[in-house]
Amino acid sequence: MNGKVMKITIRVILAVMILSFLIFTLSTFTQSDKSKMNIMFIAKSSQSNFWKTAFQGARAAGNEYNVNVVIQAPETEEDYGKQNEMLQWAIDNSVDAVVFSACDFDKSVKAAERVIDAGIPVISIDSPINSSKELMMIGTDNILAGVQAGEKLAELTDYKGKVGIINFEEGSANGMQRERGCLDAILKYPNMEVVDIRYTLSNIENPKLNTIDMLKENPEINAIATFNEWTTLGVGEALKEMDIDKDKIAVIGFDNNLKSIEQLERGIFDGLIVQNPFAMGYIGIQQAIEYKKNKQHEDFIDTGTKVITAENMYNIENQKLLFPFSNVK
Repeated sequence: MNGKVMKITIRVILAVMILSFLIFTLSTFTQSDKSKMNIMFIAKSSQSNFWKTAFQGARAAGNEYNVNVVIQAPETEEDYGKQNEMLQWAIDNSVDAVVFSACDFDKSVKAAERVIDAGIPVISIDSPINSSKELMMIGTDNILAGVQAGEKLAELTDYKGKVGIINFEEGSANGMQRERGCLDAILKYPNMEVVDIRYTLSNIENPKLNTIDMLKENPEINAIATFNEWTTLGVGEALKEMDIDKDKIAVIGFDNNLKSIEQLERGIFDGLIVQNPFAMGYIGIQQAIEYKKNKQHEDFIDTGTKVITAENMYNIENQKLLFPFSNVK
């Protein structure tokens, strides 16, 4: 057989196999699994360590409570359109509940409210929607997390900081809340100043380029705050590429990506605000089950944050946050 024809044939076979698997998965969910509760978990992205950890929490709850958990997410944290399609899928397949983290505070409101109006409760985790109809919110107290970042930067700069902020997408509620908390903390000190704020995509390259541009335009900056896993990685790459003395700029980042932890250990970062995505995923599924059973719910469950530094990162409890699957005793 001609090599080119063989390659095409193999691709066709693989495509048919993948399509067959997807059809089988959806039919299994919509037909044979009706004896179990079906909960859909729609995350912001499938790519980051943060969301992979949240998926582990959701699966753990699904296994413990013997419910089906269907996990879906767009590739990027900006793709609210794909999330809206997933919300419609939840209606079309009559799921029992949706656990949802919105890419955009406003642009998924109508889609989410259609789900709720269809009799399916929507529980927000990590990032809420702009609707009073959402059942509850589970996640970080984002304003407090921002305050933690701002206070640490003030301390690190002897309360005389020239601060640059690298935030993620402007429409995301949790990013804006973190920024607000950080500004509240910084601006109460008369000698602290916010020099520049940049909004970036949730990947590594875009925040890296924005950080380089910001520092070139504002060489007086001696402190940087950044508010999620991707932007933290991007800032780290920018500092590495610019070969900036680690003692010249204080940096507070977010989350527990292994590369960020390594940079914390090496002194490139001065602190990480570490969340608990495993708890968000687990409690989201747990609360969906509890609500379906007894119609009771909290308004907000705080899953907590911790300021991790090079000085306290080897504390056993902090190790469990930094490495949630390393079986730390």
